[in-house]
Amino acid sequence: MVLMWLWRPKVKPTKSPIQKKYYRCCCPCFSGVWCFRIFKYLEFIITALLEALLITSWVKEANAMLAFQKDMLFDYLFIWSIVLFSQFLSIISIHSLRPIFIQFYMVLANFLLSATVVGLLIVMYGAGKFLISSVNPFYVVYFHDKTTAIEIFLGSFLAFLYLIWQMTLTYTYYRWVRDRRLEIEEEEEIAKNQSNLTNRLLTPTFSKGYDYDLRYSVP
Repeated sequence: MVLMWLWRPKVKPTKSPIQKKYYRCCCPCFSGVWCFRIFKYLEFIITALLEALLITSWVKEANAMLAFQKDMLFDYLFIWSIVLFSQFLSIISIHSLRPIFIQFYMVLANFLLSATVVGLLIVMYGAGKFLISSVNPFYVVYFHDKTTAIEIFLGSFLAFLYLIWQMTLTYTYYRWVRDRRLEIEEEEEIAKNQSNLTNRLLTPTFSKGYDYDLRYSVP
């Protein structure tokens, strides 16, 4: 038996037949399904290249690194490996269209994205505090001057918006995969019920006290 669901929702598709055009994500020109596919392929390629660069740096400069630098690089490699694995799950979900893969991806990606969003909010808060009052030495160490603080704040804000959009896009794609599979299962259930009903109608019934022939019956 092929495992289809990590969890099976009880909702029913609102529109039938299921079509990609019903699943938009802020862009009227493309469906959320195609946007998800395009961005996930790009993210997978970029993440894989960054992972390769980190591994290359580790191999080339391992002897010249201090202990804490090696630990930091190992932490980066570990985090990027998790990100790369999550992107790999999204690629599998694109090709298999089995809900279990996009559900696994949602669980892992939402954890990573949520942690990143919280980190960005902390950075934006610190930059905002520095812009309001730059006398705190703690913020001076990290932001140096107000120009740098503004750049960090705007960059973090744009990254924050992108991550929120990514969450919305992922959920839109999940809805399409979910509704598509539920529609298929519903059609299969209807066909199965019709087949069972036809078999019952064609099967002769034998009652006590009567002998039936396939062609005729005599009481």
